[in-house]
Amino acid sequence: MTSNKINFVFYTLGIAISGILSFIFIPVVVQMCGKEIYATYSMILNTLSIICMFCYAWVGQSYIRFYTKKKTQLDSVSNNLLSKSLILGSCFFVPLSLVITPVSFSELVLFIPTFFLFGYYCYYVLVFQAKQKASLIMICEVLRTSLNIIVAIILLKAFGANHSITTLAISLLSSYAIPLTILHFKNREEKKDLNPQETKAITKQIMSFGIPIAIFLSGSLALSVNDRFIISKLVNKESAGIYAAIYDTINKGVIAIFSPILMTFYPVVTQLYNNNEKKLALKKIKKLIWIEVLLISLGLIVLVLICPYLIELIFKQKADTNLQWTTFLVFFGVCLWQIAMLVHKPLELQQKTKLMAVAVIIALVVNVGLNYFLITKKSSLVIPAITTIIGSLVYIGIVVSFSIKKNKS
Repeated sequence: MTSNKINFVFYTLGIAISGILSFIFIPVVVQMCGKEIYATYSMILNTLSIICMFCYAWVGQSYIRFYTKKKTQLDSVSNNLLSKSLILGSCFFVPLSLVITPVSFSELVLFIPTFFLFGYYCYYVLVFQAKQKASLIMICEVLRTSLNIIVAIILLKAFGANHSITTLAISLLSSYAIPLTILHFKNREEKKDLNPQETKAITKQIMSFGIPIAIFLSGSLALSVNDRFIISKLVNKESAGIYAAIYDTINKGVIAIFSPILMTFYPVVTQLYNNNEKKLALKKIKKLIWIEVLLISLGLIVLVLICPYLIELIFKQKADTNLQWTTFLVFFGVCLWQIAMLVHKPLELQQKTKLMAVAVIIALVVNVGLNYFLITKKSSLVIPAITTIIGSLVYIGIVVSFSIKKNKS
């Protein structure tokens, strides 16, 4: 079995197992804490994720992009940039969480160290993805998701739902601490001492490529989760909790299927492109898109069969027509966004990441605007599911038009 196939197997196993555990976590929290608590937890976690993603992603994605060219030079520069980025990001996380989420400062305190652990952990996952250490990533992801659900259940059983947000914060904190420690010690490599000129040159390259990527990734997450914030404000927290639970369940299922493809083959495509085998790299991207289209078709058939049972499992209530339509539409929106992750790869390989950032900002503005306008008119959960599809299509359309224009020039 080739290394790519082995990596694909490990990524699939890791994401499948951690995906199942994450899926179990959602109904556990909804049923033990209530829909409103899940909505609040989801909003805090997504605020943390959006800001933290901006802080680590520009460094981590640059590591993948330039790893085959600058192996020994990247580590020292990247770690230094990451530390500064996370410290700056934490200054925004606290006030923003207090403004846009219904959380008190005392409840937020335990999420602050998690902000740093989350950032370092996600960065190291990208580092080992560049090094194609899929088995290590699998072990850490399974360990992380296992700890999250086990600690949460133990604490909720012991102390009840009176301090649910604090309990969930502790479980999240503990889930990142141990796997991060493993990744940190496994990342001991020979680091090259750089002179100030070399450091400046690499830093400039990382920032030029990576910051637009970070804007894109943070914007893409905001595009996916802004609706639960808007629903909470314009409708109520219970409706936000219901929508968040449906979205998170479908999203985790789709990611469990699609992520092994991207995680296995993106470093391969990058290496081909860096070795001037550009046509082969682009051909492989097209092939991966068709594989994802086939998987979407199969996933739709599965969802038709299990949708009513899935909703009943999460909420302990029968699936009405509105919830079923919401689930199907969310599925299409999530799948379209996964397709978008491959559609923009030619721009990413050409280091045209600013175009990706522009495209996602436009799609985000369209999505948020539609959510505010339409949810104000009608409070149905079908509305944000439809706007998710529209946002994904807007992004894909802009990226394709940029790519066509680039090929003509």
